[in-house]
Amino acid sequence: MFKLTTRQVTLAGVLGALMIVLQLLGAGFFPVTNLSVGMTIHHIPVIVGAIVGGPMVGILLGIIFAFLVMLQYGGMFPWFVLIPSRLFVGLFAFLAFYGMQKVLSNRKVKHWFIAITLTLIVAGILLVGISAFSVGSDTLVGVTEEVSGTVNRLQNNGFLFVGAFTLLSIVTSLQIMLNTEKLRTSIVVAAIVGTLTNTVLTLGVAVMTPGLLGDTIAQRLTTAWVIAGSNGAMEIILAIVLCLAIVPTLLNITKFTKAQIV
Repeated sequence: MFKLTTRQVTLAGVLGALMIVLQLLGAGFFPVTNLSVGMTIHHIPVIVGAIVGGPMVGILLGIIFAFLVMLQYGGMFPWFVLIPSRLFVGLFAFLAFYGMQKVLSNRKVKHWFIAITLTLIVAGILLVGISAFSVGSDTLVGVTEEVSGTVNRLQNNGFLFVGAFTLLSIVTSLQIMLNTEKLRTSIVVAAIVGTLTNTVLTLGVAVMTPGLLGDTIAQRLTTAWVIAGSNGAMEIILAIVLCLAIVPTLLNITKFTKAQIV
């Protein structure tokens, strides 16, 4: 698992270079009006690399992701909040992808049940996004005026944006999942798991850090909910769409087999 072939190193190098170019162009992190300040697409090359090239490629790209996020937000958030989660994005995405491949290869497993379950999970994640926009600033007692104003902006302009993406994503996921095609379904699962790894681990550490997201646990949990719902939902959507577009073609080009990457 810890050996890398020339093709794996090349894949990691190409995707890592892409991440750096995106960062230099200002496209790696999008400024958004929420408490996290920015939304990222850097998790997508990490997930793609892990699926195509294996866990070590994902970990290498995760290190680059951690470096870039420190470069972007190191002055605002401590390293122990920004770095750890990025190192696990690729590993968990890889495990999710090949785990789902194995499950779908089992003829005893009811594919329709998996399809409906995954679609409900996607819908649930997006509904969390909608609910996060309903959090009013009065809920976050004791936070700064800047945080309070940010939550109000979310409440005012977020519903239409998330609602439109929710509808689009549910329809798209239904078409993908009910097709029960093993590769595409596994890609969707990996995209969800990889993105959630980044969001949940980062916010989990932030919630446990006094004063970072609020003065009390209740305030920090509410703030984390707003960030997870607004950022997390959008990042999952982007990951699903782009991974579905990129991974099948990249798998055909590289022609990696499972034996070559684990």
